[in-house]
Amino acid sequence: MARPSTTDKIKQILCKHGVGERQQIKTVASILDIAYVSSRQKFAGERNWTNEQLAKLARHFHEPIEDLAQTVRASVANGVLLVSGPPQRCICEIGAPLEHPESEAFIASQEGNALIVTSGDKAQPCIGYFQVLNLSPLPAPTIASLDDVPETSEYIAQSFAKKGIQVKDFVDPDVMLEAARQGNFEYYILDWRLSGGRTAAQTITGIRTEISTHVPIIILTGELRIDNSIESEIADLVDEFDDISILEKPVFNMVMANTVYKKLFFGTTQSRRSGSLPIPRR
Repeated sequence: MARPSTTDKIKQILCKHGVGERQQIKTVASILDIAYVSSRQKFAGERNWTNEQLAKLARHFHEPIEDLAQTVRASVANGVLLVSGPPQRCICEIGAPLEHPESEAFIASQEGNALIVTSGDKAQPCIGYFQVLNLSPLPAPTIASLDDVPETSEYIAQSFAKKGIQVKDFVDPDVMLEAARQGNFEYYILDWRLSGGRTAAQTITGIRTEISTHVPIIILTGELRIDNSIESEIADLVDEFDDISILEKPVFNMVMANTVYKKLFFGTTQSRRSGSLPIPRR
């Protein structure tokens, strides 16, 4: 048997206290000090009941607040804002479940470790949505791309921009490391073979020993199948350091962008702040 809705519970309490069906909308409007039309919309499911209103009704009729109040407590979590344009990370404070999400400006649904925030007119059937009580957009994540061919990083940046990710491109590994010491890159995409006969090995060691032991690194190379020494050197780095992956050229940039997007937007991320609402650690 389906559980009674909040409106059904209110009707049951009204009937219990002798309020006839024809008087219920007017009675509730008077108790809550709201317009008759607002009360009618709440009974019709076009507007949501707030916990404050439910508590006021419970006090008026001397009924236990637990019989009416929403059981879902407001919480703050990582969010991904999908309204128009590229995705955007945000901090989302959610409230009660929504019976009619299409009437809300913003709605949230759970996906993995994040909340998907979109507009009410994009609500889909058979998905549970929550009220959005507060929304704080965050700056786009920034990643570093190292390649001695500038055009390669430009193509990578174009693909990543569609997923709401900024790419800072470098041709000199020393310049990139200095920028990394001053900034906060959340991902590194490094071409293995660099100019001057150098490889990305020293750069990776610098990242891991001076900057971060866990920030993800992608190595791009097209020589694994033709040079066994490269395989051995990269294997040693993967064995020594965490979160290093290898992609063989030619690389499909949108596939790579989607992979990074899922990790940065839906995976575990470092704690950060925007305004007064912190993203809790997962």
